[in-house]
Amino acid sequence: MTATPSLGILKNASTSEMNLTDGLYAQLLFWTGDNRNCYITFQDVTLTVRGDIREPIPEPTFCVSTPSELQSALTTAESNGQDDIIRIVQGTYHGNFVYASTEPYGVTIEGGYNLGCVSRVVNPDNTVLDGNGSGRVLYLLASNIGSFVVDSLTIRNGNMMSYSGVE
Repeated sequence: MTATPSLGILKNASTSEMNLTDGLYAQLLFWTGDNRNCYITFQDVTLTVRGDIREPIPEPTFCVSTPSELQSALTTAESNGQDDIIRIVQGTYHGNFVYASTEPYGVTIEGGYNLGCVSRVVNPDNTVLDGNGSGRVLYLLASNIGSFVVDSLTIRNGNMMSYSGVE
């Protein structure tokens, strides 16, 4: 089989052979144990692949429409070994929400989605996290390097001596 620049993913096959000559090449993408991508480029060789090649595990995406679903998604994201995206349906969510992770992964929290999280209106007034005047509204903590993105949310009515909204 002569390879072309657009190679598909081989799944559950025992052996496949590709001749990579005349400027054709292939990039093998694989995932390490910590879910990071690595590429190996092959050119001017015959490449034989044996075994089972699997597709990547996508970032977990949560669609939440109640305060308890929001906290459950944050709790799951703390320890699932991946970056996460939490999509919040438009509305007001009363409570004190916590994400405290020891893993080196981040979380993105986005408001403004319609029911089912099919589409989104980017307007912070549409999605509100309300602390009811007691404690932190949204507490994000990662003891290892991780990134946080909070987009299109209004955070209000927190009550702490030093931090009342997002910490």
